[in-house]
Amino acid sequence: MISSSVWSSVEKVVMEAVSFLVFLVLARLLQPTDYGILAIAMVFVTLLGNIAGLGISGAVIQIRELLPTHLSGGFWSTLLVAAFMYAIVYSCAPYLASFYKEPALEYVLLCLGFIGVLNALESVPRALLSRHFKFRFLALRSFCSTLVGGVVGITMAFNGYGVWALVAQQLSSTLVRTSLTWVGAGWVPTFRVSWEPLKALLSVGLYIMGTRLSNTFSRQTDNFLIGTFLGSRELGVYSIGVKVSRTANSVLLHSLSRLGLPTFSRLQGSADQLENAYQRVWTMGAALTLPVFILVMLTASDLVPLLFGDQWQDSATVLQILMIASCCLALNNFDSPLLVACGKAKLAFRLAIARTLLNVIGFAVAVNWGINAVAAAFAIAGLMMLPVWKVAIEKYSPVSVKNASGQLISVAYGLVGLSVSVLLLGYLLSDIPNLYLIASQWILGLIGYSAIVFARDQSLRSGMRDLLNLGFGK
Repeated sequence: MISSSVWSSVEKVVMEAVSFLVFLVLARLLQPTDYGILAIAMVFVTLLGNIAGLGISGAVIQIRELLPTHLSGGFWSTLLVAAFMYAIVYSCAPYLASFYKEPALEYVLLCLGFIGVLNALESVPRALLSRHFKFRFLALRSFCSTLVGGVVGITMAFNGYGVWALVAQQLSSTLVRTSLTWVGAGWVPTFRVSWEPLKALLSVGLYIMGTRLSNTFSRQTDNFLIGTFLGSRELGVYSIGVKVSRTANSVLLHSLSRLGLPTFSRLQGSADQLENAYQRVWTMGAALTLPVFILVMLTASDLVPLLFGDQWQDSATVLQILMIASCCLALNNFDSPLLVACGKAKLAFRLAIARTLLNVIGFAVAVNWGINAVAAAFAIAGLMMLPVWKVAIEKYSPVSVKNASGQLISVAYGLVGLSVSVLLLGYLLSDIPNLYLIASQWILGLIGYSAIVFARDQSLRSGMRDLLNLGFGK
């Protein structure tokens, strides 16, 4: 039987794979301005969607003694707030379209805004499935929903619907996913809502919501500033680099981090087990994700035109810079879930706010120098916050960061070897087609990295064996 970790990864990979396929098709059919319009819409839709969630799903997973009144109260409050948020989108859409001088923006906002309501409908059932480690069903659910959405999106793209193909893909996928989640959860809300259980949920959920809202605000401020001051076309160019970066983050980081909160929450009563779990997932997470980020960064100048066409060449530099930020995210991927599991949700929220403030200040200054400077501001903020998160972990949790970080030395050696081999191959094989060059760099680079890392460090070999055993064993 495949383990929860593997099913969680499968869910994310499948969803992102189909979504990225649609994105590739649309990138060759659309102009940067079209993507700029979509990016502007997502600034407001994503922000309001996070508010609507109230952090309820995370609270349902984290709370120790879960009662039926917790679930019903969380469901109705989330749905009510989501409906209110959509009303705001509906009212503001015409004015935003007028402000940005993009008439299509109004209808894009109205369509994408409804996704927030659908997400509210599935938040509690999805949290129940995650709480009980039903990742196999979640993976199958995501496969079906993403497949349906992908077929709809690609079909519309080839029939000339342009940017609306991506909008339709997201709507249809979300609708199917929500329906299947309800079927799998087997839960029906009641109208019995008590304040005390709801208060208990909100006491945790609001901090989780604040953390997510802060992260969303941090990630969307750059889009808002670029769209406002540099225009839709520059935002479209920027969004290509961001899309590739976030796809890599979603597949490699979020699929792993989703296991952090339920796993750490179950072990919060045992300091030794909690520390061991953190050290293992942190080390293995870094060992598996960092080489991919480095490869994308080193090959971006050839990778971007190969995937999207020569008209998107300017996006390559943005992608390279954002991969530095992704490396920082990989190194503190499990820090926030650990603090929440240790009862320090408020601290995690404050650190997220600090990161947001750094991003906003950096974006506001950097936008005067163009999209590459904006990307650099995001990377610099990540580098600055990395040690801050580790100090918080060392001080407010039973985990020793020093003990865990010692295992990353082998990973560092492997990354050096990978970088040298990729750059050398790029110089020696510069005359061959990009496809074969990139394939050679990735294959030989990963082989060399694996040989250095896993041959040198027995604990990493053991960790990989455990991962495989968990994935395909009983």
